[in-house]
Amino acid sequence: MRRVCVIGAGSSGIAACQALHGRGIPFDCFEAGSSVGGNWRYGNDNGMSAAYGSLRAKSSRRGMQYAAFPMPAGYPDYPGHEMIARYLDDVADHFGLRGRIRFRTEVTRAEPAPGGGWDVTARSRDTGAERTGRYRAVLVANGHHWDPRFPEPAFPGAGAFAGEQMHSHQYRAPEPFAGKRVLVLGIGNSACDVAAECSRLGARTLIAMRAGAHIIPRYLAGRPADHLTLMRAGTLLPPWLRRSAVALLVLLARGGAAKYGLPRPGHRLLCGPLAVSDSLLSGLRRGEIAVKPTIDRFELDRVRFRDGSTEQVDVVIYCIPRSQPAAVPGAGL
Repeated sequence: MRRVCVIGAGSSGIAACQALHGRGIPFDCFEAGSSVGGNWRYGNDNGMSAAYGSLRAKSSRRGMQYAAFPMPAGYPDYPGHEMIARYLDDVADHFGLRGRIRFRTEVTRAEPAPGGGWDVTARSRDTGAERTGRYRAVLVANGHHWDPRFPEPAFPGAGAFAGEQMHSHQYRAPEPFAGKRVLVLGIGNSACDVAAECSRLGARTLIAMRAGAHIIPRYLAGRPADHLTLMRAGTLLPPWLRRSAVALLVLLARGGAAKYGLPRPGHRLLCGPLAVSDSLLSGLRRGEIAVKPTIDRFELDRVRFRDGSTEQVDVVIYCIPRSQPAAVPGAGL
């Protein structure tokens, strides 16, 4: 029993398949959609992609490409979702992986098998037929963006709120929010992008957060920001010195958080989550986006915040990421 099961054919699943293939380890890969690419496949027919129309990578081309198959030199520093999906197609074809992927097939259960290994049940999305196979190991690469997270428990009064509530997973473009008062909850990458886009068409745009976060521009000292930590010279530096150097460059490039009305982050740069955004910082400086603390409760067509202030709001967009991939049923047994 040498065969391995890979769940998902997105960027992580493709990397796993390529590594297994290169070492001569037999595997089956199950993908719920009809194409590779996962979250990078805009409008993926698996219904799970959270990609929006303007989505671009937050890591540079050099930072996210596979060492065994670099991205084309003609790609920009930060490629968009269409380019990344095409690149993942090219990776699958170059290494001959496509024939090993069972498309439009979703794993419904994975459980330890008697005597070792795993029994994995997969179902065809076309016929509904199920099949169970035994594998020596299971690699879960189904990601976490497909499973939108809402506040638990819900904010008081959320059920009676007269406006619309949605998750950034459903967000595709800012046009539906033209002329509306939009509240974005979160301070991650998606929250920054959604708030910046909505501010261009909306009547008023707010961004609320429980705590501050480090927001860095895409470029520092004329180079993609992550080159500073990817370059060999940077990785040889002690962590505290590398962190101090990057922090100084960020400060010189955009100034401190208070300059934008953002709360000060509770952790040091490179020691916790950060967001990459130029557009949010520009919107804050121009006064097109207002910063608020997290929600305290809903009041019909208004939102009351933790500082006691209230705002009339038409739409609330939750941009709350999951910290871990969602589990496969039975995998924790």
